[in-house]
Amino acid sequence: MREMKYDVLSCPSGSAVVVECDGSIRQVLLLESGKDPDSALLEMSEKGILLKKGKLERRLYEWFEAYERRIPPGKPTFRLEPDGTEFQLRVWRRTLEIPFGDVLTYGQMAADIGCASAQAIGQALGRNPIPLIIPCHRIIAAGMNIGGFTGGLSIKTALLKHEGWTIRNGAISRW
Repeated sequence: MREMKYDVLSCPSGSAVVVECDGSIRQVLLLESGKDPDSALLEMSEKGILLKKGKLERRLYEWFEAYERRIPPGKPTFRLEPDGTEFQLRVWRRTLEIPFGDVLTYGQMAADIGCASAQAIGQALGRNPIPLIIPCHRIIAAGMNIGGFTGGLSIKTALLKHEGWTIRNGAISRW
């Protein structure tokens, strides 16, 4: 059983359980406002992950604070170590390049990385273990539709609104 540190941080959708191992961020669990992180922590411990509450990398707290204050935090300066296939890692690296407040469609992302399938992009993003920091909420469906989000559309909606978008009937716009 591996021991990992975690902390619970505030974010625009509610809270985030951030998990670190050996100085690298391994996982972020986004929780809706009012949700208790204990159930998420219990689920992780049932998967054989030993979690110990503790302070994480200082730059992570600075990144979250900037994001909360709507100051574009930019690419993280702390280490990320998501588990994934080579294709997933390629998608997540490209996702890290999308600036605060910008969006791309699944199709645009597919074209950017030379993939023929927007659906494959969606599947890779659905397995992103470090949402918010690897900002998969910034990938939307064609026609400026919100698309899906593994953490739930209420979380994706909250994050996009925090970054300046308006969402009505599943469509996003700046006004």
